[in-house]
Amino acid sequence: MYGNKKKRRAIIVLITILIMYISYDSLQDYKVYSSFNSTSGDYRETEIKIVVYKVHKISHLYQDIAEKHNKLNGTPDKLTLQLYFSERAIKQGRVYRTIIFDYIK
Repeated sequence: MYGNKKKRRAIIVLITILIMYISYDSLQDYKVYSSFNSTSGDYRETEIKIVVYKVHKISHLYQDIAEKHNKLNGTPDKLTLQLYFSERAIKQGRVYRTIIFDYIK
């Protein structure tokens, strides 16, 4: 009887780990939370707040986001990506990383 409890517990733990893995794997890499554009004369600046869900894929993430933005909206003079770990972090103002693309230089 005691061995059955151990087996059940092990099965429950394995199922839980499997469910967690499947739900994590199906998550998108990032989500654009908000975007702010500012124009002054000939100068255009864009700031994008992004929630990053998969940090291990972050090496190409910055460039991918910038390329997608520029393809859809045109290339601004300055593009600022503010990265956060969660929407709660955005509301609390806890920036994980800020990446700036200065296209004028």
